[in-house]
Amino acid sequence: MPRKLRQLRAELRWAGFLVIRQEGSHETWEHPSHTDSWFTLAGSDGEDAKPYQERQVRDALESLRQRDTQGGAWLMNTCPRYSILIQWSAEDQAYLVMLPEWEGRYHNPVTHGDTYQQAVERAVEVLTMFVEITAERGEALPAPHLYADADTAA
Repeated sequence: MPRKLRQLRAELRWAGFLVIRQEGSHETWEHPSHTDSWFTLAGSDGEDAKPYQERQVRDALESLRQRDTQGGAWLMNTCPRYSILIQWSAEDQAYLVMLPEWEGRYHNPVTHGDTYQQAVERAVEVLTMFVEITAERGEALPAPHLYADADTAA
């Protein structure tokens, strides 16, 4: 089953890609650290992604990974390190998503999924949206909650 264009866009935003130009349903995307290559996505968020669009996004993300001389650091450097809590709700018959660091700015749960995978995908979409809204408003991002290993915390 093909992914939706909104999922591809969320994945690109999560990796730090930006829309640099839009004309109708066509968006031109690039990564701020790699402005020598860009690509276009066309279609509305609810449409199924075409195989070539899936390849474009996969290739762009892979190119970003390969260009990073610090190995897998690209993900840690371009994505906020926020917590995502997913729990099954018998009442809702769905996996509910909470974003602990955003409590107080937004009410939890922030989204849900019929499957765990769908909950993860939606969590990334909402988290990306929250980061973008916060940036647009010129507000500071909440500090991420970091894991404290008992051996290193002492």
